Amino acid sequence: MDVHDKIANMANLEIFGDSITYGIGDPEGGGWAERIRKTMIARMDDYHTTNGKNIIYNSSKRGIFTFNNSENGMILPNIVDCLPNIFDRRARRGYHGRLFVAVMAGFSEHNAPSLQPALSLDGLKYSLQSFTGKLELSRYNVCRLFVELPPFDFNRPRPLNRGNISADRLATYQDTIKHHANETGGHYIPIADALRQLPEDPISHDGVHPSTVGQAAIANIVLGKIDELLGPRIDLEY
Repeated sequence: MDVHDKIANMANLEIFGDSITYGIGDPEGGGWAERIRKTMIARMDDYHTTNGKNIIYNSSKRGIFTFNNSENGMILPNIVDCLPNIFDRRARRGYHGRLFVAVMAGFSEHNAPSLQPALSLDGLKYSLQSFTGKLELSRYNVCRLFVELPPFDFNRPRPLNRGNISADRLATYQDTIKHHANETGGHYIPIADALRQLPEDPISHDGVHPSTVGQAAIANIVLGKIDELLGPRIDLEY
């Protein structure tokens, strides 16, 4: 097997989410998804050495190709619509290894921006089924990761309108996502309790987006789960 075949067999990680994942409140690291992407890059010294044949790792843990697809206001129907493009990109680049798809959802679905209506609970359930269904029908070995929402503090002043936010409704949406993950073989990654126990404030001034400390903690928790699922490093030296 040459190096190109080895690259094609490497795992890929696709991350989706709204402004919480995109990194609002974390000017240093760009959000938890971007922090994971940078970590994965740093784990690999280079995809190719000077002879063009080797992939050298500078970490005892695996590095994988990671793509941060998050956007402000992204909701599950948007994510479902993105999947065909993700599959096409993999096909064009010749990737056929394991596909990890990580999603943080539930906030913008509940409190959608003005350009689109909020997603009803039935709409959320339908979108979750569509998301899982499309991935299961793909030809890839898919591992689905559903990341819990971080804690919020709706009593803090912020320039955004709080009128449509309901803590009870947010909890219902999160429970729905957790139930779907557990019932369909996905992995639900809890983060909120761990963030509440941090010695520093994990929530930014607006009460919604995690602070730099919070985003870093989320990245570490999610990365730990991904490392657990990836298993030992694969030596890709030719």
